[in-house]
Amino acid sequence: MAIAKDINCNLYGELEQRFLYNNDFNSIHILLNLYDLDKNIKNIHPKYISLGRMKKNIEKVFILRDDRREISSKLSKIFHEDINRLELFICIEGYKEGFFNKRLANSLENLTINNISIDKLYNKKYLYHFDSTNREIENGKNLIFTEIQAGFEKESISELISHYINMIIEEKLEKIDKILNLKEKLNIKEVDKIRNIVVDSMMESISEIYKESYWYGLNDRVLKRYR
Repeated sequence: MAIAKDINCNLYGELEQRFLYNNDFNSIHILLNLYDLDKNIKNIHPKYISLGRMKKNIEKVFILRDDRREISSKLSKIFHEDINRLELFICIEGYKEGFFNKRLANSLENLTINNISIDKLYNKKYLYHFDSTNREIENGKNLIFTEIQAGFEKESISELISHYINMIIEEKLEKIDKILNLKEKLNIKEVDKIRNIVVDSMMESISEIYKESYWYGLNDRVLKRYR
């Protein structure tokens, strides 16, 4: 059993690597099939929010430069595929962790049956995916998010993100002045600002994406019990 588990872990890790570092989209579809999530993951809608946040922050920080919009636009094109690929992976990873967390799914189900009749649950397409305005559900969601954030910061997912940034993002950031090819060259401080904005925008967005996708996974797991 231990050998089979190690083989599975190696397979999952290799597929993750192929998707993240070789841009192999077949690998992510294989992963979904292996996790048996391909039919359950329909409620996932990646928002791809890092690039928008990055562009906004760039234009704010470089307000004194006339070419700030050119900088933000070029940065978006440079990192578009790399950042969106990571966001999609994190979206799926968060959903998977939520969907298979039986303990938190039980907690959400207990809250749900106090607010929704059993007969209505059988016909629901969504649970609290997009609406948690009920105070009891909102409080429960906040507690769950606190736990998810703690796990996000401690577990291997955080290491994976750091490694991806070091291997893929930093490589381009080191040559960013040359890649941007601006008429007015960037100084060292400006290059450092760009590096901080790109990485910080990613980390802030990825944390949000992970928690939201985790929440979707929990909701879908509860709904699946009534289908």
